[in-house]
This record gives sequence, C-alpha cells and structure tokens, in this order.
Amino acid sequence: LTREQAASSEADDLRLYLEAFRQQSRLDLLLFCGHDGQRATGNFPANCSQPPGAGFMLLDGRPAIVARQVVDDEASGQNLGVAIAGIWLDRPFLQQLASDTGLQQSIVTADGVRRTSSLLSGEEAGPEAREGAALSFQSQAILLNEKRYFAAYSELPGASGGAPLFSEVALAVDDLIATEKRALLILAGSTALVAILGGFIGIWYVRQLVAPLQRLTAVAEQVSQGDLTAPIPFISNPQ
Repeated sequence: LTREQAASSEADDLRLYLEAFRQQSRLDLLLFCGHDGQRATGNFPANCSQPPGAGFMLLDGRPAIVARQVVDDEASGQNLGVAIAGIWLDRPFLQQLASDTGLQQSIVTADGVRRTSSLLSGEEAGPEAREGAALSFQSQAILLNEKRYFAAYSELPGASGGAPLFSEVALAVDDLIATEKRALLILAGSTALVAILGGFIGIWYVRQLVAPLQRLTAVAEQVSQGDLTAPIPFISNPQ
C-alpha cells in the first residue's frame, strides 16, 4: 500500500470505530479533528478548521451540550488531535429531564425564544416557542399554551463568543391555584358555619341567663295590674 492508501485505510477504520463508539455510548455527536486538520467523523455539524468549544451552544440552530478533550499519544506524548462529543438538547431529552425532576424544562436564547422545550408540541422553535419573546430572565409567572407556570432562569455556560443560552425551569401552578381556591372556599364555609352555630348557641345561652328575670318581669306586670295574689318565683343563685 502507498502512504496515501494506508492513511485512507486508517481514516476509514477510525471513522468506523468512532461511529460504533458513538452508538454504544449514546452520544448524538462525535468528531475527531487530527492535528493536521483532518476530519474523522461526519455527523458533527462543524468543521475542523473552526472546531466548537465546550459548553452549551447552538449547532445549526439546535441547542446541544458539547465536551472536548485533547488526545495525546501516551507513548510519545505527541498531540494527535481533539475529540469533541455532544448531546442534542432536544424535546425527548428535556421530557425525560422533566419526568425525573417534576419540573418543565426549556432552552431559551437571549431573544426570549424557546429553541426546545418539554412544554412545546414540536422539537424546534415555532410559533408556540415565541410566546416567551418578552422574557426578562427573572423569576416570574408565565402563561404558555393557556397554562400558568412559575419559571426561574439561569444562564448556561458556553463557549466564549457564542450566543448565550438560558435554562428555563417551570413549575405548573394551575393545580396549586385551584387548590388554594378550594382551601379558601372551605375556610370561608367552615368559618360561616362556626359563626352561625356560635350565634345560635349564644342566643340560647343568653336566653338561659335572662329567663329568671323574664319570669320576675311577668309577675311584676301581674301585680301592677292589681293581681296581688300572683306567686313570686323563688330563684336561687341566679347567674
């Protein structure tokens, strides 16, 4: 084999190895850039002349998390190139994260557009994603798809010079608001019931207290009308 043929064969073997490694490791993206600028895998939307840095970033408009590692020959210490791996932060990934945490997850760009979200019906940014265009990236209540959420934001670390991405973590509050309303209704109803019962008990108790006085008043009215034989009730220890 000529040197060119040997190099081509090695490159093919490396591509096959990297593709098998990518599938077994469940990576979405894998790229090896040799020190001479040679590209070793073809599923990464970037070239070796300007390899991406590490962190959260947009690749072809899609959010991803990327890691990179310099590869050295352990025997000689010679630099062989850079390995770059990544995972798409797509809707299935965020849905799994939402299922694990109980909180809805979104990746938002600086202009307030949700590039991908567990809340949206599609994987990519669309009309529903642009409902959040007025986001201030402060903890706030938001309305999305006619549902209310309380959302918090944090900037994701990314490569220097890249457009910043934000993580949006949202807690659905419709059920909490409904529960609060039910609790207030129950509290108001129970308070009214206690007040009514207390009123009846108070009236009965007051009547028990003034009953002896009412009997004396009735006898006094009889005496005032000339009935001097009206019996005067004896009341012992009146309250």
